[in-house]
Amino acid sequence: MFGSEDYDAAYRKPYDVERYRALWAFVQGRVHHLRSILDLGCGLGNFLGEWAYDDPPELRVGIDFSRVAIEKAKAAFPDLSFWCVSFEDLLAEAYPIERRYSAVVLCEVLEHLDYDRDLFEFAKSCASDRVVATVPYENRIRGRMHTSTRYSPQIVEKRFGPGIRVVSAPDSKYVVFEWKRPT
Repeated sequence: MFGSEDYDAAYRKPYDVERYRALWAFVQGRVHHLRSILDLGCGLGNFLGEWAYDDPPELRVGIDFSRVAIEKAKAAFPDLSFWCVSFEDLLAEAYPIERRYSAVVLCEVLEHLDYDRDLFEFAKSCASDRVVATVPYENRIRGRMHTSTRYSPQIVEKRFGPGIRVVSAPDSKYVVFEWKRPT
């Protein structure tokens, strides 16, 4: 698995956010009406900062383990909250999340982790309404920092357990899925 130094190096280079805009707008459409969003693996913060709807959630918080990404996110979107925290610290509760968020979003982060299910369960514990996640469809977008897991809608439903619903995606490159807290 790759560490924060690898991601710091990647974020020091020019980063093509254009390839994610349609995906981000699709995911935002699933959560834009909610009050608060936690973005785990927020990278440069564009998902939270470049809101496609007129009614952004009042609280938008991003967490990433890349110091470089968080510094750039804070500079680009100073009105939002960004924290540099490792996912391992979150899972070990070494860094407390003090409030419940309406939604937790994991856009293109789970495929980088060997503990994807653990982070998804953590996300569920933080969400009062829903978790929305995206992964590359069968690694059609294969990065050198991706794990070997090949996600498909069927694998996602099995891997992340009961209550998972695969929703459509803007194209066949991604599997978008969500979990909603039972009422």
